[in-house]
Order: sequence, then C-alpha cells, then structure tokens
Amino acid sequence: MLAGSAASRQTAPSFAFGRTGGNIVPFTVRIGKDGRVTSSGPVQVTATGPLSLPLRNGLARLARAEGFFALPTSIPCSGINPDVAGRFVTVRAGGSVDHDEVFAVGGTPVGLSSARIIASHDHQPKRVQTGTVGISRVLSRRWLVSLDGSRTFERGYLTEPYKIVSIISADSGLAVGSVTEKRPATRDRRSLLASSVYHFPSDVLYLSYRYYWDDWGVRSHTLDGRYRIDLNQQTFVQPHVRLYTQSRADFFTFGINEDVPLPSFATSDERLGPLHSVTVGATYGFRIPGHAGEFTVRGEWIHQWGSGRMSGASPSGEVEGGQSVSLFPPLEIATVTAGYTIGF
Repeated sequence: MLAGSAASRQTAPSFAFGRTGGNIVPFTVRIGKDGRVTSSGPVQVTATGPLSLPLRNGLARLARAEGFFALPTSIPCSGINPDVAGRFVTVRAGGSVDHDEVFAVGGTPVGLSSARIIASHDHQPKRVQTGTVGISRVLSRRWLVSLDGSRTFERGYLTEPYKIVSIISADSGLAVGSVTEKRPATRDRRSLLASSVYHFPSDVLYLSYRYYWDDWGVRSHTLDGRYRIDLNQQTFVQPHVRLYTQSRADFFTFGINEDVPLPSFATSDERLGPLHSVTVGATYGFRIPGHAGEFTVRGEWIHQWGSGRMSGASPSGEVEGGQSVSLFPPLEIATVTAGYTIGF
C-alpha cells in the first residue's frame, strides 16, 4: 500500500494512495493541489472534476483525524493483504552441466574417411549445458495448464565414431564403399512444451504438445494424450496415444554419390533423419489391499517410418539403373513394462 500527502495547515491539501508490488495489479489515485483527480490501474473514480477547496479541507481534517498523514510512504502488507495470484501461479527454473569424455575403442577415426584412419587415441571431450524455465497456472479447481521452455548447448566431440555413411554407385545404385560420419562440433537445441491436465469428476485427461528445433536443421512436433479412468479406488486404466514427426538434419543423407565431392558433414543416423512415429498403448494400475505402493503394467505398440531422398536417387528410392531400394523401412516395436511405485 502507498500513502502520502503534500498537505499542511497553510496550503491546499493533496493526496496520493494506492497499492503496488507482488502479483496484484497496482493502482494509484491522486488528488492534486488544484483539486484534479487522476488515477492509474484497475480503479474506478467517480469524481474526476476539480474538487472544491472546502471539500478538500474537509477531507484533510478527516485524514488527519484518522492518522492518514502519519502513515509511511510504503506499507508492506504481507500476511495482511494476500497475494492471491501466488496461490495459483508457479514459476520454476533449473539447469544442468555435463562433462563427458568419449573414448572410441581402437581410436577416434577421421571424419568422412576410412574407419582405419585414426585421428587420435585420446579421449574426446563433450560438454552439455542445459537450462529450463516454466510456469504453471491453475485455471479452475479442475484445470491446470503449464508452459515450459528449455535450451541445451552442446560442444565438443558430437560425432558417433562407429557409424558410417555408404558411398553409392551412380550406375548401379548399390553401395560400393563407406566412410565414417562427421557432425559439427557444436549444437544449439531448444524446445517449448505446453501441457494441460483436466480432472473430470472421476477421470483425468492429460494433453501436451512439444515443439523442438536446433541449429542442425532438425524440427519436430510431438502430440501426446493420456486419459486415466478410475475403475474403482484400487484400480485404473490409462489409454495413451502419441504422434511424432521430425524433419531431417541439414547434413543427413541416406548415401553419398561416388561422383560427388565429399560434403563438410554427413550422417546416416536415422535419429537425425526424416522420422515419423505413432504410439498406441495403455497402462493398467492397481493397489493390493494392506500393501503400500502401486503396481502398473504398461503395453505399447510403436509404428515408425521415414521418408527422404538418397544422393542421386528419386524420392521414391529409385536410383540410376532402374533399381528400387527402401531408403527407410518401417519399424514395428511392441513393449510391455511392469512397474511398482511407493511414496516416501
């Protein structure tokens, strides 16, 4: 709360009061020596015209009688005037630093060369720094939303020493050799995650969307949904659906045409390729009477596939010579996971 005055018994009185600080929207009201009323913030003033001198003198006598002019300019109100938004808004931040050493068995190969050409037998440093920040907001007694952002900066040896890139014949479309992959020595990764949790009278709906991008050219979208259905106080079932799509890194290739000069960087790692996946599954959870903790069994099926172009080939995978190859064959994965959780 703010309070103040420039009044004395010999001069025309002026007043100023309001509130500021915290998450509460501030406002101020001022009555100048000329009687004009000004305000700022979410406050409604009914009298905006100049107030007469007798009215202001009467207000000054009332203020003196109530001790208004004896108040300090700023009055902390913690515990008296609660910061309502603090009950519904949560701000969080975090970070991590990783120092790794990469040691390739047999030595670190020279990038984009034969695996037999060794650049060094020493450990290769890799440094990763990550920062996160987020905010959550309770919209109602049933609905919680949040927004989180993260940024990760990697530097050092980011190449996979055991992965290779095929050298493709322009005539037959077949692999005639290979070279080790090579990636840039730095990577700047960012992501935004928006999530929502809505509690129905008996069930809970979880929804989230994540957007990711980095300076290697990878862009991805992830949509995830879960719906928890409480069968009774001891058991529940939770269906799950996840959709994912990812663009290729700038230096990703299925193969390098033997007639083309070697690029500065190249990789055939599918994790950096044009990747898409659909996940469908469900979790069954239960509690055993008389025992602490919760048991869960989760089953999921993942269908993963990709698309793209090989150097010297058409998008369909047909290379020179008329031979058709599968550049990114579909992958089917089924998983079953059993879990047990207990609170401390």
